[in-house]
Amino acid sequence: MLYTIATAGHIDHGKSSLVRALTGMDPDRLPEEKSREMTIELGFAWFSLPDGSEVAIVDVPGHERFVDAMITGVGSIDMVMFVVAADDGWMPQSQEHLEILDLLGTERGMLVITKTDMADADWLQLVKDDVSEKVSGTFLDGAPMLTFSAVDNSGLDDIRATISSTLEKITTRSHPDLPRLYADRVFSMAGHGTVVTGTMRDGMFSVGDEVRIIPGNLTARVKSIQTHKKKRDESQAGSRVALNLSGVNHNDLSRGSAITRTKLYDGASSIAVRVTISPNSGIDLTHNRMVKLMIGTAKVNARAFVFKDDRLKPGVSGICEFHFEERVLVRIGDRFIIRLPTPDILVGGGIVIDTDCTRHSRSDKKSRAYYERIDVDNIESLIETQVSWLTGVKAQDILHSSNLSRTDVEAALANMLDSGILTKAGDMFCQTQQFDTHSQKFVDRVSKFHEQYPARRGIARAELISRSNLDPDVSDAVIGKLIDDDILSASGALVHLPDHLPKLKPEQESLRGDIIAMFESDPKNPPSRKQAEGKSFAMKDILNFMIDGGELVELPGGLLLQGAEFERLKADMIARIEQNGKIAVSEIREMFGFSRKYGVPILEKLDSMGITKRVGDHRVLAG
Repeated sequence: MLYTIATAGHIDHGKSSLVRALTGMDPDRLPEEKSREMTIELGFAWFSLPDGSEVAIVDVPGHERFVDAMITGVGSIDMVMFVVAADDGWMPQSQEHLEILDLLGTERGMLVITKTDMADADWLQLVKDDVSEKVSGTFLDGAPMLTFSAVDNSGLDDIRATISSTLEKITTRSHPDLPRLYADRVFSMAGHGTVVTGTMRDGMFSVGDEVRIIPGNLTARVKSIQTHKKKRDESQAGSRVALNLSGVNHNDLSRGSAITRTKLYDGASSIAVRVTISPNSGIDLTHNRMVKLMIGTAKVNARAFVFKDDRLKPGVSGICEFHFEERVLVRIGDRFIIRLPTPDILVGGGIVIDTDCTRHSRSDKKSRAYYERIDVDNIESLIETQVSWLTGVKAQDILHSSNLSRTDVEAALANMLDSGILTKAGDMFCQTQQFDTHSQKFVDRVSKFHEQYPARRGIARAELISRSNLDPDVSDAVIGKLIDDDILSASGALVHLPDHLPKLKPEQESLRGDIIAMFESDPKNPPSRKQAEGKSFAMKDILNFMIDGGELVELPGGLLLQGAEFERLKADMIARIEQNGKIAVSEIREMFGFSRKYGVPILEKLDSMGITKRVGDHRVLAG
């Protein structure tokens, strides 16, 4: 296995010395760091455990001016070594680093009291007791506490053993189909081109993969992969990685650029979050306040959207949104830190609960209630909340902005279908209770339509969808399932009840007689649809009823013939073609007395029915 851990703690508390002792490498690579004996940028080193596992260490700056760099170093780690010097004890940056790690959801850690050679036994015990009190109620509460001196490396073996026993509990890494890496360094190497380094947040990349860079929506290809200066065919989640990319200039990337595969979720322009304001910040998070969000290694400006009656004060947790100036690769369940742009103060942090928020007002109680219901730690609850909020979601869109793999989602969906929580309609998933409610509304709407217009075969599917206040895709899926289940029926584009038979109202019967009279008064010059409908507004339904029943036949161009007359014409024309092999338009007037006005539409109707086909100026039998 490959692991990544990080240091944390106040400046000059011996973090880099501890890393050198563990790895034999100096994590301070900049000349300025060596001359000032102070870590300014992230440092990297690695060592091996007895079982052959490799552990990378990210050494973070401890100075308050470099907290941003510290945050970028601890966002994708397996555990943290939290360092406190025995001579200084707990210091301001100790507190801020602990709060940041807690807000980021760090799960594993150990405490290391360094510089023990500079404290006597009584003072060392006081420091240990104070540290234990300071970390109470945090993720480090109850964590192993060890000691170390760089003078003689005392305690180093115990530290290695504790790291090993902590990391060996991480047995698997999930989501291989959703790789993501946030860059912490970008540079160009002679003969190689663009190189991006970072800690694999999720999944893995393989040599040859096409990748997307966000923001900027650039694409590149992975030429080679290195971990701990060794070539690899694949990167591994949780490991330190250097990607050599082709097809992109290193000047187009920077720290914070996110690398993922093409055709995967490409980030968000806004997020909904569950946020906690630091009790030590002295800052209220107010509506429209500009803040700096730190996600992965990205540092982005964001504007806060706070619901009308919420007061996000120090020590308070709540719901809000953040809107970005550009797309950010952030997924549901991600943790983040909030700081002010100036002065550079820790405001708080939180967890992402939704992305690309629907536009709404600050007083929208439904949207706020939706956010309150979201439980990012329960996949089935997360799916049901999303599906019920949207009234239906296509399979490929369910939790597309989460870090859950397709396998995770498909397994949860199958279980929810089996238990009756969800209903599948086409490629749409609906909450069963909502589906039943919407289904009944559609059936009631079709029934009411039959009552109002008994002569019509049914209501147009498009009209039925447009009358609904649902998403058109959801409406179409629900109607489709009702048809599949024989609760509704479809005749072409019309939807109706299965047992519905069109019939005329008494007053429509008299108008039907008027239409028949129009045909019988001049059989060789029957009325067109337009002429017949002009007699009365009600004629349209009656004509459709007569056409549906075969009493009338509509020809191209809106011309009409009585059904019996059309059947006679059809039979005689088939007989003529069978006798002569073909028929021309001119022969129709000779045979039946109809003008060319009717002759061409009659032949076109037979063509559309597949009885005849055109060959030059004649018609022959089709097939």
